[in-house]
Amino acid sequence: MRNKFDTAHYLTRRQMLTGIGATGLAVSGIGLLSGSAFASQIAAENFVEATGDELIAAATDGSANAFRTLLDAHIDMDNMATFGLGRYRDDLTGADKTEYLELVAAFMANTMSYYSDKFIGIGFDINRSRASGDGYIVETKMKFLGGRNHERVNWKVEPHGSTFKVIDIYFKQLWLAVVLRDTFTTEIQNNGGNASAILPFLRSAANSGSGTTF
Repeated sequence: MRNKFDTAHYLTRRQMLTGIGATGLAVSGIGLLSGSAFASQIAAENFVEATGDELIAAATDGSANAFRTLLDAHIDMDNMATFGLGRYRDDLTGADKTEYLELVAAFMANTMSYYSDKFIGIGFDINRSRASGDGYIVETKMKFLGGRNHERVNWKVEPHGSTFKVIDIYFKQLWLAVVLRDTFTTEIQNNGGNASAILPFLRSAANSGSGTTF
């Protein structure tokens, strides 16, 4: 079964790489892509493959600093952090919002450092990709040595200047942005719906070097 996505619009990597015709159109048998759309989708896959390699390198290092470098370079943290506030997204402004964005990046780096052993693989295989909103969802599998089963990792990416940014990652059957939203909005609700309550929560996590759990 192909999960929840609309697979009628999927192109496997093999279909995409073999489907270019002399007219500059990619014909896959399940859809039709213009030459520019095809090139953009391939670029998104290449970006994910390279970012996956950097994720493995950060995991091998294991430190929060290594993951923070990865986040700053390739993750749209403003987008993810704003989503994390859920219905409270408009309640933080000015200096509070600025501090919140910085604290979320630290929170994410700490979380990924805590789980770094789960990302120490030997590479990512691109399975397929599809257009989604303003960008793409790229499905991959993470490969490991020693007979360990591969891990399914899906990436939501959107164009950002001349490259892409990751706006969400699906891992261990969870979307990371949804985990953040559930964690943060629960904390806010437990404090009477006061969005500013997320700041001491995140400060405490930053000071202790902790993040969230999956």
